[in-house]
Amino acid sequence: MTGPPRMNGTRGIPKSYGNNITISFNANLRCGACITAGFIFCVPGDEGSDPATWGTKKAVCCKDKNNCPALTNTTFNCSSKYTNTMLAKALCPFKKNSCGNNTAFGFDSTGES
Repeated sequence: MTGPPRMNGTRGIPKSYGNNITISFNANLRCGACITAGFIFCVPGDEGSDPATWGTKKAVCCKDKNNCPALTNTTFNCSSKYTNTMLAKALCPFKKNSCGNNTAFGFDSTGES
């Protein structure tokens, strides 16, 4: 296995998307893929919140502003409020059961993972 070791029961190394990739719309895209593709990702809670706190609501990937009911729902936060794709990914869910309690990681030099 290459890359960092598995942590706290995760399913392995996360999928990585290059800078010049085309991702077709699918309502089931996960946060990173949805935002990277230029679509709108919305979570039913605070940005970076744990899905365990959402109750029966689920995050959604919307194709555009005209096809995104979550944009008008005040319980949702959506990536469209960001102008920068990298900053928008702060909205992505953080699963404490899989990832632990540390939500911030410092990278001090090129090549760290």
